Amino acid sequence: MMTGARRPLLFALVLAMACTSAPQRAGSSVPSILPLTSMAQGIPLPGVMFGVRAKPRWDQNQQQAITALEEIVGRRFDADRIYKRWDHVFPIRYAEWTRDLGRTVFLSVRARTTHGTIITWKSIADADVGSPLHKDMVRWGNALKTFGKPIYVTFHHEPDGINSRGNGTPGDFIRAWRRFHRVVQRQGATNVIWLWTLTAATFGIDGYRSPDHWYPGDAYVNHIGADGYNWFGCRTGVLGGQWRSFREIFDPVRRWAMAHPGKKIFAPEWGSQEDPAAADRKSEWIADAMLTLQEPEWGAWGGMLYFHAEDPHPQNAYPCAWWVDSSLSSLRAFKAMAAATITGQ
Repeated sequence: MMTGARRPLLFALVLAMACTSAPQRAGSSVPSILPLTSMAQGIPLPGVMFGVRAKPRWDQNQQQAITALEEIVGRRFDADRIYKRWDHVFPIRYAEWTRDLGRTVFLSVRARTTHGTIITWKSIADADVGSPLHKDMVRWGNALKTFGKPIYVTFHHEPDGINSRGNGTPGDFIRAWRRFHRVVQRQGATNVIWLWTLTAATFGIDGYRSPDHWYPGDAYVNHIGADGYNWFGCRTGVLGGQWRSFREIFDPVRRWAMAHPGKKIFAPEWGSQEDPAAADRKSEWIADAMLTLQEPEWGAWGGMLYFHAEDPHPQNAYPCAWWVDSSLSSLRAFKAMAAATITGQ
């Protein structure tokens, strides 16, 4: 929970937002994107990209999902998170559409096929020139070059997570990252910005499980990413049993990144649950994130991409409803943050 001194300012930010409509289904009547002059102004966060992964719901397609969220938030997002598997075609029409509207694409390429087959990191690292896996890397390099615009690329996000255990060891991952990086660069894809991304929880771990064991090296990484969530109420154990602030989740990331000056920090996924016993707790959590990022020590922060979705993964005790509009107060706090980041672009 935040201190009493910060609470009045936080609620002033949230309550100052323009009136917000309730969540609406795609195809229904929704307001057009508001002009900047009519938006409430929050505390500025200069230089922070603001984006989302907007998961379709109801009868939406992907374009409708992100457009509908922009309409109720009141601005176009700076960034759009896209997930692809090893054998997927790229660029897809959606990626070109979102690029052409001015959003920067954050692309994750996972070492797993469309049918679920795991591709080990070792096999990628050791792939002979001209082999099928090497040809796949060449294909990715050419596709990313053809994309034309700057694109943030993450090879296999969250390699430290439970879903990646079948891919290999941390050493295998480092070798695969470096190999993928080299092959893509040799195709002339100079528009690629390499965003190495672990789970935020790993940055608080020492010893053999620390992020140091997953890091490909400064020469192979442009910026540092961490996916972090307040799992309260949807996971068992420590993560799901306690409410954790944005600062608690991401401060270990900030501290670790200090040893790598010149690299920005991104949260390619972040989000919070609601607290059924405290209606405004999620809105406080979002607004507190905004206030935290305003502090000088957090000046290396480069971007925030909210995970506007529900995660029903079997490892969760209950579905994790990260939706921005899970409550009116949550949406208002998110709108305040969206307004604050406009000044940084």
